Amino acid sequence: MWAPVGDRNECVGLEIRSYREREGDRAWPPELPTWDQGPAVLTTTTLRGLPFASIVAELRREMLTQDADFYDWLAHQPEYQSEADQAKLRRLRSRGSGRQSAAALTEVAQVYRHAWETGQPPTRAVAEHFTISQSAAAKRVSRARQAGYLPLTTRGKPGARRQEGAAPTEGEELR
Repeated sequence: MWAPVGDRNECVGLEIRSYREREGDRAWPPELPTWDQGPAVLTTTTLRGLPFASIVAELRREMLTQDADFYDWLAHQPEYQSEADQAKLRRLRSRGSGRQSAAALTEVAQVYRHAWETGQPPTRAVAEHFTISQSAAAKRVSRARQAGYLPLTTRGKPGARRQEGAAPTEGEELR
């Protein structure tokens, strides 16, 4: 079961039942055995052996693919044509891609730079802005650095001034 937590759906529940795959058939849903068919017993050893993180990651990928299709459809609806709505839909579509577009990396750099210039923890600001974990924010900041939207820094020391020759952020001119 999934529920929105901030700006992201999170796994909040799990239902576990014994099942039996039919010979040579991987159709979903699998055949659920009745009590008189000797259903497999769920033991702690069985549960410990479940690759929970992999299961959730696979379900999340499937859900994000379905969501991306929905956001694409929504982007073409007349009531969602404002620039703010389109920007939000682009951000939602790119969430699960694993790769951020130039626009997304530019936004990461802008949020990071603003926080750095105002004395706030910049990676935390990115995490809060995108409603993602601190770890995910650090990865996005790293990708923005690799793409040249932020300067390289010493590990653990924030920095936001653009280095010479780096890609400019939106509205910034090359000097």
